[in-house]
Amino acid sequence: MRGLRAALTTSDPAKAFNPFSYTFRLVPQASTTNPYLLVVDRPYRNPEALTNSLYDDFVREGRTQLASWDLRVNGSVFERFWGGPIGLAAGAEMRWEDYKDWRPPYAGLNPASAPYNGNASDPTNLFFGPNENDFIALSPNVNLYASRTVVSVFAESLVPLIGRANRRPWARSMEFSAAGRVEHFSRTGTNAKPKFGLNYRPNEWIFLRSSVAGSYRAPNLVQTNITPLRRQIGAGDPYRAEVTGLPTDSSAQRTVFRQGNEKLQPEQAKTALAGLTRGLSNELLPMGITVNAIAPGFIETDITQAVRKDSERVNWITGRIPKGRWGQPADLAGAALFLSAPASDYVSGVVLAVDGGFLAN
Repeated sequence: MRGLRAALTTSDPAKAFNPFSYTFRLVPQASTTNPYLLVVDRPYRNPEALTNSLYDDFVREGRTQLASWDLRVNGSVFERFWGGPIGLAAGAEMRWEDYKDWRPPYAGLNPASAPYNGNASDPTNLFFGPNENDFIALSPNVNLYASRTVVSVFAESLVPLIGRANRRPWARSMEFSAAGRVEHFSRTGTNAKPKFGLNYRPNEWIFLRSSVAGSYRAPNLVQTNITPLRRQIGAGDPYRAEVTGLPTDSSAQRTVFRQGNEKLQPEQAKTALAGLTRGLSNELLPMGITVNAIAPGFIETDITQAVRKDSERVNWITGRIPKGRWGQPADLAGAALFLSAPASDYVSGVVLAVDGGFLAN
């Protein structure tokens, strides 16, 4: 951009850049207000040496690093417990991660190489303003860098309640599991979540699984980095301008700042799972029997009547459903017909969500 500005404003014909593909000349005319007429003269192509001088290499360096250390132990205790030995596992982990986004020194904010002196009529400020940059169509930004450390400890146990040694006619096996994990993030704090599960096999071809757990997703380094990113938007937004009435929304240039939130907390979730479907599918499919399940979303039935009396909660749930509405019992009919029709003969062990896109949102 610096070279282009100099080439556009110079009076030296050997160094001047013509942004048009033609040259022009003035033709005298009989007019008291405008004695000359500007007309196209001939096709023109800038010298290659001149155009080459307007290009430069823009090298943007992005890097992420991850280093981790972990310690894990496992084994069994109480060899003569009810259904067999109790399995134990425990461990600790430590992770360090960082990322950076570095740009050339001449692509920063208000580069000193091309200062703006505040005079819009000064030809040296052609195509430049207080937020200028050395490259055309490239928003100036500062370098970004962030890092964090994550320390976690975890433990898990598997307790066989019924096993080979104490089988019953109604139970070939039964196992209880318990696990927990605690993680400390240097930027967002500490989180602890448990998990409990129960597996039950009454006979050879039925296997029931269930679990209850809590989970979370910590924000990444980009989401918590508060360094502002500036973007130059080169197009107006007539729809926004019609709503806001602001002339800046209909202009051809707008500056937008984006940045993360250092106070952002991890997303929390609770889950409860039942594993009858897949267990039955594995056992019964060789006999030509398919097993599938339907997982309804928020459906307007008597079961959800109490929830639907809370208008604030209903509005929150509806806002999370991409379909924009609660489901009706009839919405489940299509899924049920498909799973019971020959068209689904090759589908088994599937939990089909009928939720208007809620889980995918």
